[in-house]
Amino acid sequence: MKDWNTLANFCDEEETLANYFNRTTDRVIYNIFRNQEDLLYMVNETGNGVPKYKEGAIRKIYDMACGELAVFIECLIGSIIRHDRFSNIELSDEMIEWLIEDMTEEGYNEWEQQAREYIFKDYAHVIGEDKAKELAVKWWGENNGIC
Repeated sequence: MKDWNTLANFCDEEETLANYFNRTTDRVIYNIFRNQEDLLYMVNETGNGVPKYKEGAIRKIYDMACGELAVFIECLIGSIIRHDRFSNIELSDEMIEWLIEDMTEEGYNEWEQQAREYIFKDYAHVIGEDKAKELAVKWWGENNGIC
């Protein structure tokens, strides 16, 4: 199995899923507390003096949980995009913008150059350097920084 965490640098080796789950759950519970009037009927609003969740609370809690998981999800998506680029899959403009936002334009350009070098070496190993150079020119133009 590929070590996606190391590639993404999402968490250190000591981090466990249980710790991540607990911290995320704590943050969602805190958000429920902060927004309790939107989610609950208060003690003075119920007939028996016990707070009660309102209809639609599940969706609101779901949205809060998704908000807490957004960084994880974005990291996961970014890892897939980066992996696929190194597999010589061309990225959409949207994906390029995503990466530029994450790593700045200069950082993206350096990373893209590394991806091209990796792709070139991978192809050269399989089909030979001359054929790989032809493909590099076809894919990235004459002045591609590779050959």
